Amino acid sequence: MAKNAKKSKSDLILEEARKLREEKKIVDVDEETVKLVFIKLAGKLYAFYGADIREILTLEKITFVPGTADFILGIINVRGEIESVIDLGKILGVKGKTASETDRLVIAEKEGVRTGILVDSVEDMTDAPVSLLHPPLSSLNKKIAQFVSGGIKHGGAEAAILDMGKIAHKLINE
Repeated sequence: MAKNAKKSKSDLILEEARKLREEKKIVDVDEETVKLVFIKLAGKLYAFYGADIREILTLEKITFVPGTADFILGIINVRGEIESVIDLGKILGVKGKTASETDRLVIAEKEGVRTGILVDSVEDMTDAPVSLLHPPLSSLNKKIAQFVSGGIKHGGAEAAILDMGKIAHKLINE
């Protein structure tokens, strides 16, 4: 038998591996993604678009301002800049917050409105494929639904994506 006619076991394994790689070749497609910042508020998971979030801070001393809307907790000083702080829970109609040391302030900005948003915690920040976003759930409470632009599954839980533009509009009109 000719030397070339008989293949070694190693050659057969390598050949089979090459065939499998060719069959399972994955085409690398760049899928559009969006950055999301996941927060917890009153035990529920929500998200903001990362483009609307400027920074995340530990809780600062909030100074009460008389005569403001009930969802405005007061103001804080962030490196010489005065920022309002809102109670997102009151806006969404979920349990209002009493500030605690473990809370976080999410500084958000949209449509020229910049504010601190008091949240229980910041859970994650990630790039999510746009294909995973879906319209808001029809089962959402109407008070919350007016501030939601969509939803996404994250870590086994459903997260409503909050529209900072709609929240900013409420701040301007109150």
